[in-house]
Formats: sequence, C-alpha cells, structure tokens
Amino acid sequence: PGQFIVVAPNVATTFLMDGPHDLRLLAVPYTSLLGLAGPDSGLAQDGDFGVLHAGLQSDQEVSSLLDRMALEAAGNSPQGALWVDGALLQLAAALLRLRG
Repeated sequence: PGQFIVVAPNVATTFLMDGPHDLRLLAVPYTSLLGLAGPDSGLAQDGDFGVLHAGLQSDQEVSSLLDRMALEAAGNSPQGALWVDGALLQLAAALLRLRG
C-alpha cells in the first residue's frame, strides 16, 4: 500500500507478485498530458521521469492523488473529466518534484 511504479510510454511491463496483492493501474495518454501541461511544464517529450523508472516508489502526495483518482473514476460524476485533468497536472508536478 502506498507504493507505485512509473512506467514510460511505449514500454512493456511485467509484474510478478508473490502472495495476495491489490494492484491498480493508471494509464495516461502522455500526449494528452503534454497538451494539458503546456510546453514550459518541464515534462520530457518522451515521458522520461529518470530515476522514477528504477522500481517501486513511495510518496504520500502521489499515493493520495492516485487513490483519489481511482475513487473519482469509480464515482462516474459529471465533473469527473475536469477533476481528473486537474489531478493529472498535480500528479505530473509531484512526479517532476520527485525526479529532482
């Protein structure tokens, strides 16, 4: 709980789990995120978040955002798309901060 993995766009991924687990996946169309964030956001055009691709990460802000996004997706509210756009920008900013 509270851990996450950041996978770059167009990279195949395999997950091996030992024992019971709970896994949620969030796939973000990276070109859409780039469009939302704008050219001066600091996001790499290829989706590279550097050291964040090295394995499991743990950050309270990112974990909280991911949990809230999962709840919003399950809630199916009319404002969901607008809320998720804002949350994606927050998520991108938090990942850039973690990347250093």
